Amino acid sequence: MRVFAVRLFGLAMLVMFAACGGGGSSTPPTTPSTPTPPPVVNVAGTWSGSYVITSCGQSGAFSEVDWCGNLSYTQLPMTLVMSQSGSSITGLLTQGDIATPVTGSVDASSRVILTGSTVLEGVRAEIVGWNTTVSGSAMSGSWNTKWTIPGYLDSAQTVNTLGSVVKAASNGDDVVIRLTRRPRGLKDVLDALHEK
Repeated sequence: MRVFAVRLFGLAMLVMFAACGGGGSSTPPTTPSTPTPPPVVNVAGTWSGSYVITSCGQSGAFSEVDWCGNLSYTQLPMTLVMSQSGSSITGLLTQGDIATPVTGSVDASSRVILTGSTVLEGVRAEIVGWNTTVSGSAMSGSWNTKWTIPGYLDSAQTVNTLGSVVKAASNGDDVVIRLTRRPRGLKDVLDALHEK
């Protein structure tokens, strides 16, 4: 029994010696480090400039009032005010009288993704496919706006491309550019719908 205990003790010491790295080294074992994610771009602030409606499609009551009429290639002012926490964004997109709360994110490659919707005079405007990129104090890219009347299948969709949109210097003043006219025919769309 004593020989077995000595062998068992010797085996335990061998296992402990091997587990400690074989001895002779005072350097502790290293643990793999988690790579640091790339820094997130700061997009917080007021972005002002213009966008162009590059195309427009319509159906139902929107067609009856020719919603898209003269919208294609119309350049309009816009302001986007964003707050940021990490990669998360909240803000307000103002296009004339249309103020749309937005939420989204920015990634390490400076790509901004936003969604949001608002209702104005019974017509819902939804930001769809917002895909822009920030480079320094300039933003470029595009998004779609889907126009619908809640409860109806009628719709219109515009494709919007940013023109010159730049971040305002951070001096505490928010610059807001307002469009002097509403988008074409919100009331007309509702009237045409009710005449059906």
